[in-house]
Amino acid sequence: MTLAPISASIAPALGAAIQLSISITVISSSGAGTISPETVNLVGKANTTWCNSLNTENLARNGHKQGIPMKAFDIRVFHPADMPMLYQICLETGASGSDATGSLDRDILGHIYAAPYVIFEPDLCFVLTLNGRVCGYILGTSDSQQFANWCEAKWWPTLRQAYPSRGKADQSREASLIRMIHMGYPTSVAEDEYPAHLHIDILPQGQGQRLGARLIETFLERLKMLGVAGVHLGVGKDNKRAAAWYPRLGFHAVEESDTDITYAMRL
Repeated sequence: MTLAPISASIAPALGAAIQLSISITVISSSGAGTISPETVNLVGKANTTWCNSLNTENLARNGHKQGIPMKAFDIRVFHPADMPMLYQICLETGASGSDATGSLDRDILGHIYAAPYVIFEPDLCFVLTLNGRVCGYILGTSDSQQFANWCEAKWWPTLRQAYPSRGKADQSREASLIRMIHMGYPTSVAEDEYPAHLHIDILPQGQGQRLGARLIETFLERLKMLGVAGVHLGVGKDNKRAAAWYPRLGFHAVEESDTDITYAMRL
């Protein structure tokens, strides 16, 4: 699928509204369908001073060893130029943390789990970089119901044209994702007490160094600044590593299905 540029006007509230026009082109190799350009006017709640302070946080590790360059990890706020990497990371971690390349339409995970969040609420997207290259991200929304309503009005209609619904007989994962596009995001009983939700994905080179925990901490601090009461997230039961990780960070299970566990935390 080749996607035409998606344009969004984001107006962060920095004492005065500043309008920023974003033009993003996401290119895929599947060759089917086109997303038409769309302009979405949003009013964010970003505090520029706070956001810029994150850009200075350096998580350098290990120093130089035998002439090997130091690995410098940073957490910073999302920039529109990061969008293609968000799509790539979403795909390369899309099989319960493993690479889903070749098993799915290469853009569908990014269409569902990345792009709408950074367009709707860009000040809640942070990226992890290794020597300047994005290798992970955390993103989400402070209000799941408002986000779902926005997607229904602004995001899903064009995607529903690009991805025709498949019959229930098709039980492939891609078909299930397409059905989600047509049905909208499923609601969770956790939303009343924990209105925010998040998604986090990190490539292997950024794993095992507590960087995921730092991303979570950064995201939670932002939610606290916004006065959000709680946050939840969903984990597939087959992703046993993640299912064991969230309780160690202070999340607790609040809902469970045959395939997924919903974890939540009060803020």
